[in-house]
Amino acid sequence: MKKIQITVLLLFVVLLSSCSMLRQPNPFMEIKKGMTQEEVVALCKEPQYKRFDEMGEEWEYRTYMSNNYSVIIINFADGRVVALDMFKEPVQTIITQPTQSATPPIITVGSEQYSSPSRAMSDREFAAFLHSVKSGFSSDRLKKIKEVPLTSAQCKVLVDVFSFTNEKIEAMIEMYPQVVDKRNYYQVIDMLTFTSEKDQVRDAIKRYNR
Repeated sequence: MKKIQITVLLLFVVLLSSCSMLRQPNPFMEIKKGMTQEEVVALCKEPQYKRFDEMGEEWEYRTYMSNNYSVIIINFADGRVVALDMFKEPVQTIITQPTQSATPPIITVGSEQYSSPSRAMSDREFAAFLHSVKSGFSSDRLKKIKEVPLTSAQCKVLVDVFSFTNEKIEAMIEMYPQVVDKRNYYQVIDMLTFTSEKDQVRDAIKRYNR
């Protein structure tokens, strides 16, 4: 009887230790706006990738969590956290051009290919494109987003990739010519807070439509 009790107790201890391991906190969830780079390193160690330009610095981590490989991008300005983005790394897919009598031309962005402005990207295409945009410098992001057809809803997702308001405004202006549902673009402009910022985008659109 005592042997059975000891065996049950050992199994219970093993289960408790397993649960505690599974519930280990995610250090990236502890990152707060305003943290210094030293505080981030103390929590999450050194990043796998670093990028910087005149607007600030960007750190990229790649880790396995929640049964998926995830990408964590942290943006810094003046050495402090201003933005954080966590997303699952999309599965790489091969996108083939549909076979039909009048096939639209293909736009190439880096190593990726997307359909021409005759139609917007599918959800699968957009997921791969979004990952490509997030992984680049701010200046490279602007070049990429103005070369592909987009819906207004997709534009809203891309605007959130940029950390600073002036970058968001520039992105909105650059994306507008390729938007396939321009009647809905007001939803993108409404993401801005101040009327003066919205007017800046509207004025640029008016110049484009002249």
